[in-house]
Amino acid sequence: LAADARHADARLQQAVLDRLSKPARLGTLEAMFQPIDITALRASVFRLLAAGRVKAPDLDQTPLSARTLFRTAAT
Repeated sequence: LAADARHADARLQQAVLDRLSKPARLGTLEAMFQPIDITALRASVFRLLAAGRVKAPDLDQTPLSARTLFRTAAT
């Protein structure tokens, strides 16, 4: 996460949270946010995950992929 800190953007993080009003897979999020750089998007998603604002229960059992499902921590 430290290496991606320069890519973190508070506005992008908020936009991700807004889109996650319904659970979405990583690949879907990447498609939704084109043409935003995938590295910046993933950095935002993972910062939200580290902060506990987003959950990805799939990661407990399967490796990260475009099919990994993310949702807000409140849902």
